[in-house]
Amino acid sequence: MSRAANRILGRAWSEGGRLDQKWVIELCAAAGADQAIGYLARAFASDSLWIRDEAYRQVRRVGPGVATLEPEIRQALVDMNVDGRLRRERRSTRIQMRRLPFADRLPQVIDLLLAGPIAAYVAAPLGIALVLPFVAEAGLLSSPVLF
Repeated sequence: MSRAANRILGRAWSEGGRLDQKWVIELCAAAGADQAIGYLARAFASDSLWIRDEAYRQVRRVGPGVATLEPEIRQALVDMNVDGRLRRERRSTRIQMRRLPFADRLPQVIDLLLAGPIAAYVAAPLGIALVLPFVAEAGLLSSPVLF
C-alpha cells in the first residue's frame, strides 16, 4: 500500500496546487515514515505558510525518524512568533510539542521566543541610556541631521 500511496502523493505534490500539497501533507504518513519525512521536509521548505503549518501539525504522526526535522520545526516556531501566533497559541503549541520524540528541547525554544520581545522592550531604554552620553559628547544632539 505504501508504494501506491507514495505514487499518488508524489504526483499530487508535483502536479497539484497548494490545496493538493496540503492534502499530501495530511496523508503523508500513509506512504511510510521515510517518504513522509521527505514530504514534510518539502513542506517546511515551501514558501506557503499554510503548507508549513500543516507540516508542523502532521509531524507527530510520522514517528521517531522525524527528529531529523527539528531545525525545520524550530523555524516554524520562529515564523509563528513573528506573526504573533506563538503567543496566542502557546498552550496548544506546547501540547503539540510534548508529542514529539525530541520534546525535551522545544519548551526552552518556545520560552526564549516568547521572552524575546519583552527582553527587547526592557533592553532598548538601557541601550539608549548607554549611548546617549556619547551622542551628546560628540555634539550630535544639536545636529539637524538627526531631527
